[in-house]
Amino acid sequence: MKRIYCELHMFDLHQRVYIVDTDTGDKECVAITTMEGLPEVISAISNEKKIDHVYLSGNSVFGNAVSEDILAYSKMNYSWNNIVIEVIK
Repeated sequence: MKRIYCELHMFDLHQRVYIVDTDTGDKECVAITTMEGLPEVISAISNEKKIDHVYLSGNSVFGNAVSEDILAYSKMNYSWNNIVIEVIK
């Protein structure tokens, strides 16, 4: 099963977004974006690839804020409201 994965690095200019295949363990970098662009990029990838599970790794408080932004952006721009976002450490 494919999932979108991003390690949040609060002080890095570029954030890498991956698609991970949980069956094989393969991980492919599909986008590099700024922290501000993360909700837009993850929403677009989710919509385009029809992947509805997102894992955000890093600071949980910051991750929860980013997850809310992703959900809001997805609902507003893609009518894609079934994304499941998990913030993991």
